Amino acid sequence: KLGYKIWREQKKSRHDIGRENFETEIWKWCNDHGDTIKQQLKQMGSSLDWSKEYFTLDKPRSDAVVEAFVRLWDEGLITRKTRIVNWCPRLATVISDLEVDSIDITEPKSVTINTTAGEKVIEAGVLYNFAYIVEGEENQELVVSTTRPETIFGDLAVAIHPDDERYKKFHSRFVIHPFTQKKIPIVLDSKLVDMSLGSGVVKVTPSHDLNDFECAQRNSLPLDFCIFNDDGTLNNNVPQPFSGLDRFDARKKVIESLKEKGLWRGIKPHQTVLRVCSRSGDVIEPMVRPQWFVKCVDLGKRSLDLVNNGEIELYPQQSKAEWNRWLSDLDDWCISRQLWWGHRIPAYRVIFNSE
Repeated sequence: KLGYKIWREQKKSRHDIGRENFETEIWKWCNDHGDTIKQQLKQMGSSLDWSKEYFTLDKPRSDAVVEAFVRLWDEGLITRKTRIVNWCPRLATVISDLEVDSIDITEPKSVTINTTAGEKVIEAGVLYNFAYIVEGEENQELVVSTTRPETIFGDLAVAIHPDDERYKKFHSRFVIHPFTQKKIPIVLDSKLVDMSLGSGVVKVTPSHDLNDFECAQRNSLPLDFCIFNDDGTLNNNVPQPFSGLDRFDARKKVIESLKEKGLWRGIKPHQTVLRVCSRSGDVIEPMVRPQWFVKCVDLGKRSLDLVNNGEIELYPQQSKAEWNRWLSDLDDWCISRQLWWGHRIPAYRVIFNSE
């Protein structure tokens, strides 16, 4: 919120003023307003031991963070890897799964979203359909469906099921990308493609969809072809006139262009889940980033086993179901953040003689 305040008063972003000056502004704000909540609690008669009041970023707490990180690293529980993460364009940071709100969309509807470009009204609960032309056969097309047509610029393949008789003749073939005119492969993937859904053809955008990322790993496709800037605009990997557009403005322009090219195949209702940032209200953009993670899968399994074999007993008994629900489908926890206020990851790359 301080960033919004600086923008309102100075018309500058945190990047304009730099990290050091931004942190100075934060400390100034803390000194001016940090005591407000404490005084409100006192006025309400809260009976607290104020001698044990601590600040999250004071030295003992910072030392504890470093100690915890080092211990987890030494135990092999922290790792750095490149994978799909939840990116909030409005906050310009990665967030954890727990910071994502899922909105069930059961029918087509207009939804107002807070983005870096201001409020945007988007159509949710629909599938957008368009065709890829098979290389060397102008009359042969593969129709794909997507909830995010603006990601077409990141498509590096289309996938079909290896057992789908309709597409046997397209094995080891290519389609032509409608905007770059480059040929992209038709890959076989039984895990990604459900033959009974839609046309049975799936566009593969490895850098902006977790399932597509895993498909790319199985089929040796590039994993780092990102088409978005941190603020949700399309980057220079995208051809003009789309580069620089906000993603939702680009969506409209992509649809218009596909219609002009004769490749548009219409819209269909589609139940979906809209994932938004719990703090900013912006739509989450899956992005490939090198980040720090805590390995949670094995920890979760150990915790489940200890309860299920009776070594640890939970009270009340019905809380066991909740315990199992939380720990049965764990993923590694992303602990990286691109925020300028908070504990920094205590890991550094040391360079000697430019090496």
